[in-house]
Amino acid sequence: MTKKRWLLAGCLIAFVGVVLSVLALLPPRTGVTKANFDRIEKGMTKVQIEGIFGRIGKVVREDVAVLAWEADDESSTYIRFLDDRMIDASWIQSKSNETFSDKLRRWLRL
Repeated sequence: MTKKRWLLAGCLIAFVGVVLSVLALLPPRTGVTKANFDRIEKGMTKVQIEGIFGRIGKVVREDVAVLAWEADDESSTYIRFLDDRMIDASWIQSKSNETFSDKLRRWLRL
């Protein structure tokens, strides 16, 4: 290989490295996604979780403080709170033939 080709290959590798580094440093995007669900930890407040998902959850059950968020692909998450702190969460991957109410019944074991 000539020196020009080595230089071009080196610049290309450096460019790809810079692009990947910048993408890795970008903050996570909001939205109801599995990646954002994985960021949630026990003890987080409703406000913190709503900040991660970028919207307010729907109240599913008031007696046990369960909120639900639905993703664009119809996957959903249900999070249970005690004294405004998350104590339990579940992610339900969408199934094409299962309706939202069926998912809810299954999750609540009704």
